[in-house]
Amino acid sequence: MVDVLEKPALPVSFEVVGKIETHIKGNIFFGGVVRANDEGYKELRAKACAMGGNAVVIDDLIESSAAEMRHIHIWARVLVIPTVAQK
Repeated sequence: MVDVLEKPALPVSFEVVGKIETHIKGNIFFGGVVRANDEGYKELRAKACAMGGNAVVIDDLIESSAAEMRHIHIWARVLVIPTVAQK
């Protein structure tokens, strides 16, 4: 399980293992409604898991629309947060 954290909710102890980004676009006429906390976070979680992280912190997020197209671009850091079992 990979958690998506808000910047103010950062734990005291963590390790940054990398940076990731995602760009998702959709056409509303073809069912392409995209949302940051749905499709965007799902892709970030998969990328973070592949890197061995257990949390993601969103550094920047841009949502834009032009005509029928919707774009989401998210930049994030992948973290490893020690759990009780790891200590």
